[in-house]
Amino acid sequence: MSNRRLPLYFTLSAFAISANAVPPLLSTMSAELALPAWTLGAGITIQYISFSAIAWLGGMISARRGITHRTMIVSGLLVLSLALLLAPYVTASLVAVLIWMGVLGFSGGSVETFASISLTEDSPSASSKSLCISQAFFALGAFVAPQVASFFLERLGGWKSVFLVLGGLASAVTLFFLVFGRRRAQPPSSATAAGTELAKDVVSPSGGLTVSYFRILLFTYVLVETLLASWIPFMLENQRNFSVRNAASAASFFWFGMIFGRIAIVVLPNRLTLWPALTVSSLSAVAASIALPLFPDSSRLLLFAFGFMMGPIWPIVVRIAIATLRSDALATSVLAAGGLGAAAGPFLGSVLLAGGFAHVYFQVVIGIVVVVASLVIFALVKRRRVA
Repeated sequence: MSNRRLPLYFTLSAFAISANAVPPLLSTMSAELALPAWTLGAGITIQYISFSAIAWLGGMISARRGITHRTMIVSGLLVLSLALLLAPYVTASLVAVLIWMGVLGFSGGSVETFASISLTEDSPSASSKSLCISQAFFALGAFVAPQVASFFLERLGGWKSVFLVLGGLASAVTLFFLVFGRRRAQPPSSATAAGTELAKDVVSPSGGLTVSYFRILLFTYVLVETLLASWIPFMLENQRNFSVRNAASAASFFWFGMIFGRIAIVVLPNRLTLWPALTVSSLSAVAASIALPLFPDSSRLLLFAFGFMMGPIWPIVVRIAIATLRSDALATSVLAAGGLGAAAGPFLGSVLLAGGFAHVYFQVVIGIVVVVASLVIFALVKRRRVA
């Protein structure tokens, strides 16, 4: 692992902490603030709409104004940390909660988008390993958030203490990045050449995958990831009689599996870290999703397996898309589509809950995972036809 990339990796952990701070606290905050749980789910939707907006516009703004990626990351980290630390004091009403989550989304989108692009520039080889490692750090942050919630929810301070601890962790990452996050510029010629090499491996120049395909695939994948991450603690509480603390702990197993799934890519030869790994991951995720409702007594183990199978999909898709499109504006639009998927996931969970369809939650998850796998198979068939 390159020491120069380590500060960037940790920024993904800070973003994940912010993105996964609210889901384990949904029922507790709902009761204390006297708000229906589905309204907080709608707040998570606003958070990711804001994420998508900054991801979509950020690439164009930074290019036109000459704003460096580092500046965008630092700005996002500072606002993100402050928002978490202030959460116990500014979330007294529904309007305040929604505004606060919008700010959290803007700051997180700035961090996630520009850290991911910076990592691909810093690692031009035809491999998804660098992004997989970064997303393992994302999963680490996503694992830490519900674990902190599980520890503090039944102790003095409750959910407010959770935000203070998570804000402290995000602040520590911000300080670490400020001190150690300065990077030497990559020679453009090497990055361009490597990008061309990877693009040839990804798709035939005579026809094939477009920016729309990558947007749809990433949207669908992130939709199911956030549908699970945002609502699984609540569903375990209400459908499987988990306590609040046990539900938050069980939810972290999904992210624990993602850590291992993304790290597992690192040991593979470079030639196996793109389409072969993407195919195996997506098809295995279908099997794991089907097992979730069939074996309710094995929720923790199956959530770990599901996370392990799902883990490599996002970094591999992003790596392929960035190398194929070779444009910051197009790449950030793909990440923005993922942000819209992240907004749609919590919203879909809110719709299921508000409409009285929470009992089909796991079946909906299965259906969307099948769509992800179908999109991957479609791409494989298309590539063979144009090869």
